[in-house]
Amino acid sequence: MLKRAVKILAFFIIPVLILIGAFTGDRETVRLDKMLLKPSLEYPFGTDHLGRDILPRLCFAVVLSAVTSVTSWVMIVFLGLMIGGIAALSPGFVSRLILTMITLVFVTPFILILIAFSSIVGAGVLNSYLILVLFWWAIPARYSYFIVNDLKRSRFAIAARSFGFTTYQIILFAMIQRVIKPVVASSLPLLPDVIALDAGLSMLGLGAQPPTPTLGSMLYDGVKFAYISWHPVIFPLMSLILLVFVSRKIIEKVNRGWKNDGK
Repeated sequence: MLKRAVKILAFFIIPVLILIGAFTGDRETVRLDKMLLKPSLEYPFGTDHLGRDILPRLCFAVVLSAVTSVTSWVMIVFLGLMIGGIAALSPGFVSRLILTMITLVFVTPFILILIAFSSIVGAGVLNSYLILVLFWWAIPARYSYFIVNDLKRSRFAIAARSFGFTTYQIILFAMIQRVIKPVVASSLPLLPDVIALDAGLSMLGLGAQPPTPTLGSMLYDGVKFAYISWHPVIFPLMSLILLVFVSRKIIEKVNRGWKNDGK
């Protein structure tokens, strides 16, 4: 009973409260006479260095981080599925070219890509999407390539060709169904890493720009004043840890459910 109550609280009540706080609280009003106030009944999470209420800012930052990370993850998986499938079904030269690109993404230090890309496109929410996708697409692309490559040599594909089905029909009605689920399942563990990387990009100033609050920017501002007040850094840090932890638990539950369905 207690375990069920904790699950309801963690996965339903708290997200609803976060959404309400994100879009109803006053998160941008600067009150210099209320700088770095400690948590109280009026300000449950205290105020930051500009006197802004941390609670609604943190709620909005959590929502923004979740939306950014999940959207980026969906784009990563979709792009990886497409590129990996094209590599497996293309002639030799095209396939080798795509596989070389995938290998280059794996061996190139991310910090070099980050510096080069950010110097070209600058900061912003859209650009943080592009950076996340640019860094992670190769992982599902590799999964997709090997799965499609095995499927096109499988017995059902050979049998389908013998019955007169075209390559397009085999891909559309048979391969896609067999590729999407394993690629998505193998890519789900990327989501917590994407959440953490999104916070890191925001901390470096490459995500949403002020006054829009992000977990990374709140952590960055909190660290600068940590020697005066503990709460501006502790609450964003704990929120990031909880967000990553909850995402991992959801992923474990989804993967466990898929394994049970496959039995």
